[in-house]
Amino acid sequence: MIWLILILSLGKGDKVPSFTGTTVNGEEFVLDSLKGTPVVILDFWALFCKPCIKQMEKMKGMPEKYKGKLVYIAINEDGPMSQRRVKSFVKIKKFDFTILIDPDRSIGNEYNVSSLPTTIILDDSLRVRDIHIGFKPGDEKWLEEKIKEYLGVPEEDKE
Repeated sequence: MIWLILILSLGKGDKVPSFTGTTVNGEEFVLDSLKGTPVVILDFWALFCKPCIKQMEKMKGMPEKYKGKLVYIAINEDGPMSQRRVKSFVKIKKFDFTILIDPDRSIGNEYNVSSLPTTIILDDSLRVRDIHIGFKPGDEKWLEEKIKEYLGVPEEDKE
């Protein structure tokens, strides 16, 4: 199922609102702690969203590949009743990036996210570089091209 409705009041160049969240491991996460990171990706997802899962699977290895230059944060928008399933799902999948839980959807609501997946690419000042809604095969290539573009990777090194 793909959600097609989006009312996102953020645009390119906008500073995103900061937030404090909790990881699936119970640790506190503060978005502002990532200021200075060249590329930050916020990816809003849910268990029921098959395109979300496919995108997350395609992002495996990306944080390691661009270590120190890219931080990928997957923000789960499932409700409180699904949190146990989220934690076991993440453990089984062995994702190599930070997973936040947002059971009351406060982060998603603050960002006016109503479509999943919603991917927001931020610069080192936590300003919006790009927003992408949905996921279909091939979108992972677009996303990596954007990462390389924003990191200033020369054309010959983009393959």
